Amino acid sequence: MSLEYNEEKTREFLQKSSRPLIVISKNPSGDVISSALALFWTLRKTEKTPQIVCADKISQKFSFLTGYDLIEQKIVADFNPDLIFVIGSQNLKSLGKIYFDNLSIFSNLPIVNFDYHNLNENFGTVNPIDLTCVSVSEVVAKTIETASFLEIDNEAANLLLVGIIEKTNNLQSTHADSEVACLAKYLLHLGARRNEIVKCLSIKEEFSKLKQTLITASFVATAGIFLFQLTIFLPQFAKDSYRLAQNAELAKSASNLNLQEALRDDGDNSQVSIVNNKKIESEEFSGVFSDNSNNIENKTATVATTVIKNPATGITENKELPQKLEIPKLGIKTRIQHIGLDANQKMKVPSNNTDVAWFNLGPKPGEIGSAVIVGHLDTRFSRPAVFWNLHKLKAGDDIFVIDGNNNKKRFQVVSSEKYETGIAPMEKIFGANDGAYLNLITCGGVWDETKNNYTERFVVFTEYVL
Repeated sequence: MSLEYNEEKTREFLQKSSRPLIVISKNPSGDVISSALALFWTLRKTEKTPQIVCADKISQKFSFLTGYDLIEQKIVADFNPDLIFVIGSQNLKSLGKIYFDNLSIFSNLPIVNFDYHNLNENFGTVNPIDLTCVSVSEVVAKTIETASFLEIDNEAANLLLVGIIEKTNNLQSTHADSEVACLAKYLLHLGARRNEIVKCLSIKEEFSKLKQTLITASFVATAGIFLFQLTIFLPQFAKDSYRLAQNAELAKSASNLNLQEALRDDGDNSQVSIVNNKKIESEEFSGVFSDNSNNIENKTATVATTVIKNPATGITENKELPQKLEIPKLGIKTRIQHIGLDANQKMKVPSNNTDVAWFNLGPKPGEIGSAVIVGHLDTRFSRPAVFWNLHKLKAGDDIFVIDGNNNKKRFQVVSSEKYETGIAPMEKIFGANDGAYLNLITCGGVWDETKNNYTERFVVFTEYVL
């Protein structure tokens, strides 16, 4: 059972509960402990009063975890829970005395069952179980991030990264694919402390050349070709149309990507990205904007000068054009690709999950008119991409665009809007020319399996600040 089938109901339980009980399985792994503490810590920051319990005494090995000393071995006598979260347990019996001593509580309250194992017995009222994950920390992170009333702070990010590092041996195991690396990098953006975690878990850092090559190839196949679930006001989008490279040459020619280097805890907030010497085309993954806007060129104010693109990056080699995007509030520092239309007049999309893309048939950011930058929301495996947290931007937040000459242009958020897929004010988004604007676009709403598309598009409107 995939997490996406439980998101809405899980969020509903999270929002309505005021006294949630978080229960850890017996003999818990560090992943289970840290993900449970991350949920506990996040809920505690709201007006909720959670309690966290485990039948076993937690090993001193994990005493460095925030909230470690708050884990009880039994439910406090005067605590009356209204919801139960079970973390990383195959069944209720695996909870030990916590379950057997409180049968009436477990019988009468709704249960949210977080896990990623295929042996889980789906005993919960809702079962956010994602078999594509390698840790329960990933499942919990996804749930917190999709709940608009919750937020992962630096301590929660650190706890979630503990689980990922423990389960993947610091991203050195064969389970550590690019999707996990992307999430780990995102948690570092939020303040997770990788060096501290590695030291406390006594993990020896080794990264064999063979393993590095295999993971590099996997990264190219998944992140470079399996593009993210983003279509910019596209009513026609096939989630399953992603395909592997047309030949093995792409993977063979990819530059080595050291996932350990990508997760350096050195203050570098750049996104995990792909570097290879082949241009990755993406036009086949896009679709028409809407029935009444087939010619996008008519919606734009100016047309950027066409120059040669660097095939390794997809970025136009013109120092006056935008090269980097920074959003301090979201911890984003990423490259800007340059995209236009394909032969069918369909807007292209970024070729990977960590870059954004500027629509180069419109004005440059800072020029009169409406510049547009798009970014992916998540992956086909429902893990965060570069614009995962775009919805958290508020009026007055700063956004910066840097060109090839290192000139930085500042924009401020004015507003944000959601639009039903296929129905959007194209003139407002692409055609406003009474000032210098920058509009950021990603997906929104929920995934509609019947249409292979998200139900909404999310737009952040910003204006140039001189």
